[in-house]
Amino acid sequence: MSRQHVTPGMIRVLVLDDEQAVLDVLSDYLCAEHIELYLVREIEGAEALLNAMFFDVVVSDLRVSELGGLEGMRLIRYVATHYPNITVLAMSGYVTSEVIEMGQKAGAQAILEKPLDLRKLRAHIENVKNDSEGVKLKASQQGFRTFTLEPFDEFLEKREIRTVVQPIVDLQHDGSLHNVFACECLARGPQNSPLANPEILFAYASRKQRLFETDLVCIDSSLQSAQGLNRGLKTFVNLEPRSMTHKDFVPIVVDLVESFALEKEQVVWEITEQETILNLPAFDKSLELLRKEGFQIALDDFGQGFSNLHLLKSLMPDYLKISGLFSLDIASDKVSQAIMQSSAEMAERLRIPTIAEGVETQADMMMLRSLGVTYAQGYYFARPAPVRDFIRSKKFVGII
Repeated sequence: MSRQHVTPGMIRVLVLDDEQAVLDVLSDYLCAEHIELYLVREIEGAEALLNAMFFDVVVSDLRVSELGGLEGMRLIRYVATHYPNITVLAMSGYVTSEVIEMGQKAGAQAILEKPLDLRKLRAHIENVKNDSEGVKLKASQQGFRTFTLEPFDEFLEKREIRTVVQPIVDLQHDGSLHNVFACECLARGPQNSPLANPEILFAYASRKQRLFETDLVCIDSSLQSAQGLNRGLKTFVNLEPRSMTHKDFVPIVVDLVESFALEKEQVVWEITEQETILNLPAFDKSLELLRKEGFQIALDDFGQGFSNLHLLKSLMPDYLKISGLFSLDIASDKVSQAIMQSSAEMAERLRIPTIAEGVETQADMMMLRSLGVTYAQGYYFARPAPVRDFIRSKKFVGII
């Protein structure tokens, strides 16, 4: 996962407190054109944000659980261990010499007593220097921005998932219009929320042990969007392999596909392996059942992370999606060309069509075509968009 950098001149602050009233007060008081504020009520959400974004300051309450105790120390230790350059400030309504000593040993630079001296908190934040800092941005250039990450169960109950689609085009078709072979459905959270980033969404879900429920909501949204596409197109739908270890997974997704009147042969489950699968027998059983139902399988991000040769051998997917890491600037990158060509040749011998992800230029598309890659997707063809916008495009054939 690549972490999102802080805009030069900004100070990005993460605040963790389980009381919404406290977050509201801090939001009002820290309002400034050069501060970007993220408000979180659960440790798991804070950790998901930290793994996806760079922060300058983390402010954490020491008690963030109804069970009591100094659970907030966990976040302080987490930051100190993984991101030691971040300034950590702790808040507590019970500041004693023992608490101060514990906080400092965990990695906090200061322990602030509640009710807070807001001027002191603001001073600590203002003293932080952004490593990439230039001239402070003017309010007209960058207004105050605050983002709230609500407790995950509350978010999930609202089912605020939207879906965008991106075409997968046939590279062997040479014409003025791109011939669409399939569309990938991509689930996203609310646009003005950090959960719009799927990496944060699924990292938060995983830490809260709600991955299965989250995956089903995203699948439901994706299949609903697929209804508006040409029924001759394949529909690629992302799937977390850990969801497949749930005993009810296959019956549920079969019911969903049938409820939207989609053909099973139309749906390709795109497996996005993020972590080790703990229950391999259950995973293998679900994979077998999905294939018996007539679904196809695609292996995503081949060549990156966990998606390696061993996984290719064990899955024997119907489609091999090669990581966009190798498509970027491939027209001039000899190493990427060699990797892409060898992957395409191997897949051809296995009779598995290849899909190059992350194609951004015509030159890269032409190179991929010459290397024998079957299909491609990326910003060069189209950015992810709602179905209604995609089908209005005049760049493609075969979409409606």
